[in-house]
Amino acid sequence: MDILTGLLNGVIKRPYVFLFLAVHLFLSIRHLGWRRALLFTGIGYLTALVCEASSIRNGFPFGLYYYRPEGFEGELTVFGVPYWDSLSFPFLTYFSYTVALFLYGPLYKAPRDLQVLETKKLRRSPAVLLTAALFMAVLDTAIDPITLQGDKWFLGNIYYYPNGGAHFGVPISNYLGWYFVGFVTLVLYAFAEARLFPPAKGDESGCRHTPFGALAGSAVYLGVVLYMLAVTLYVGDYTLATASTLVFILPLAMGAARILSAPPPRQEEISAHVQDFPVSPTARKYFQD
Repeated sequence: MDILTGLLNGVIKRPYVFLFLAVHLFLSIRHLGWRRALLFTGIGYLTALVCEASSIRNGFPFGLYYYRPEGFEGELTVFGVPYWDSLSFPFLTYFSYTVALFLYGPLYKAPRDLQVLETKKLRRSPAVLLTAALFMAVLDTAIDPITLQGDKWFLGNIYYYPNGGAHFGVPISNYLGWYFVGFVTLVLYAFAEARLFPPAKGDESGCRHTPFGALAGSAVYLGVVLYMLAVTLYVGDYTLATASTLVFILPLAMGAARILSAPPPRQEEISAHVQDFPVSPTARKYFQD
């Protein structure tokens, strides 16, 4: 099998992965510019690949698990890991990151629009990075228990935990591993972005105004949850579907409360955004004469 054939087989057999990846690239390029978006994606992929290759050999950081090669025959693997599997981590990390930015950043409401007034400090703040990693781990509580049952749907029987796990067959170490991967990805991105590129001003190549940009990533995050819940219902695991739904009630309530009750940004918050990103799409559209 040549590399191109293995890549194409992955795209053909796992189109949902590449659909979410395409949405991630579309939104992240409009948000960060294409260079930063590709940097984020590359760091996310490499971090996940290293961690997955480690876990199938020594159990760190996800806990010990093994892939079943017959479950993805004809698809490219890298160090024993299906390449498309590691590709899912960058976009899940990015969507989780946008949820954290939405929860912590000042919100600017305009007719038919809602934007986060980001600053460089907000993008790199410990609260945002730690919360984004938490949303990564929470997201996986709806993903791993049903992908573990891949033989019941079109994913296929691709991996297993030899020692089982406490959460619908998934070990708690797996969720800690997802937290670790999300946090390390975000820290490495923040470090690399600050040193490789000139300070962002908001007019980086690819940056565009996205209507309701404050909600865009969060909406896709919710879309991933709903997709996994739909699959869970499809295979008839109603106990797991109930448990996963209950997990996400609080985040949904937090998001709704944020939209409905967030106060208008203070003048100093507007000034901080304009100072850091003077030619951002939001600054140009609303705060420049």
